[in-house]
Amino acid sequence: MENRRITLVTNVSLNTLLTPVDGRERAAVLFIAGIAETTDSIELFCPRVYKPREDDYHARYPWLCVLKADALIANVLEPLGQEQGIVHIHDHGTGPARFSEIDDRGLDDKLMTTRTRRPGAWFVRGVLGGDGVTLEAYPPESMAPVPVDFVKTITASHGLIWTRTLNSRRAEADAPRVDAEIYQRTIAALGGDPERVLGALACTRVGIVGVGGIGSVVAQLLPHLGIRTLTLVDDDRVERSNRNRWVLYKTGAEGEPKVIAARERLLEAHPDVQVEGIVAEFPSTEAEAALKKCDVVICCPDNNWTRYWAERFAARHMKVSLSMGSGIDVGPGGLHAIGAQLRAFVPMAGGRCAVCQGMDISNLSPPAVERLHRQTGYTVARSVVTINSAIASVAAGWLFAWFSGRERAMPTYLEYDEIAFSIRNLGQVFEPQSGCHICGAGPACMVGRGDEADDCGDLLTSPEIAEAVHGTLD
Repeated sequence: MENRRITLVTNVSLNTLLTPVDGRERAAVLFIAGIAETTDSIELFCPRVYKPREDDYHARYPWLCVLKADALIANVLEPLGQEQGIVHIHDHGTGPARFSEIDDRGLDDKLMTTRTRRPGAWFVRGVLGGDGVTLEAYPPESMAPVPVDFVKTITASHGLIWTRTLNSRRAEADAPRVDAEIYQRTIAALGGDPERVLGALACTRVGIVGVGGIGSVVAQLLPHLGIRTLTLVDDDRVERSNRNRWVLYKTGAEGEPKVIAARERLLEAHPDVQVEGIVAEFPSTEAEAALKKCDVVICCPDNNWTRYWAERFAARHMKVSLSMGSGIDVGPGGLHAIGAQLRAFVPMAGGRCAVCQGMDISNLSPPAVERLHRQTGYTVARSVVTINSAIASVAAGWLFAWFSGRERAMPTYLEYDEIAFSIRNLGQVFEPQSGCHICGAGPACMVGRGDEADDCGDLLTSPEIAEAVHGTLD
């Protein structure tokens, strides 16, 4: 554990979370809903926060307020039983972000109280100061702290904000350098704080599930925006028939896995970009292990089965999700519709999943069944490069606008119509579903559950969902 990067993932800026009043320090508690572990990293997901009201405190010292016992029990200790741990953070104002002797004397009591209420819980303590933030984590059953290296803040309209802790074990060299010459026109377009935006883009790892007609365009666009690390997931192979829509097509690549062929083409154009190719279907253990390292997951398959499981994964692991699809409807009399859709889901910021935004899950079929249907003529897959490129560009534009931190609400459902040549924002059409098993507010909600909910065969808590999925498999 000592060598793994530890990141605290939250939806509130720690710098604005605490406000000293009358010169006295204040504290807040973030609840750890879930943990995700890989071979080189640990993420602690904190989608819920308790910021005490003034009447929850009493002034114990001239410089410090502490929580009243009843407020502590009702708002921290009782909810702790349903969580994986807590983060206790307090403010030193303009002073240094260093733990004091009083903090150290009270540490054992906090550890024992936390683990008595929730055996196996994590405890993280932190202090804000004029010079930054210091965070240290106490893993379950351990009395030895491990430094938290980063805080990743995810908001609905301000993108990802990375904060390196003062006690981070990671060197500054870990952050990729932004080449001002390459991105000079991007910098001019951003205004405001371009270094922050480009720095955040450079530090962000994007996973693309499905590197076909849409996914290949997305993969081609993102390095131009400043994304420096890509993970491509697909188990399909290049076919000659892909040439009409697969923009990374190269003669002679037929039969190669798409992710391998795509990686080769991308590195030809961007040798400084890291591209990982995972030849696997999604969901699968191998694909999920790779995508857990990503910050954004862009889902571009040709079936709702994969999109559905990708939304579950995004909710569990607090990944920003962009889910896309395109289609052409031909019937009696000719062309009826040609277009594409983009659904955006930011689970950490209380966003709505694709299911809550109208994704049809009434007849889910695994990709292998979909391919068999097409091969036997049961269904006809219609696609052209224009609609794929259009919706991929919309997705890249959404991501760029989100990282730019524009002071407006980001759209969550966009529909591209190539007959009318229009883009409609339909996000307001759908009401939040509090009982949704993916993004709802109930106990079965997957948001921030991390590795606890990794089994793809369980948590189908809605009878309608279970019937739709299992009915297709029978």
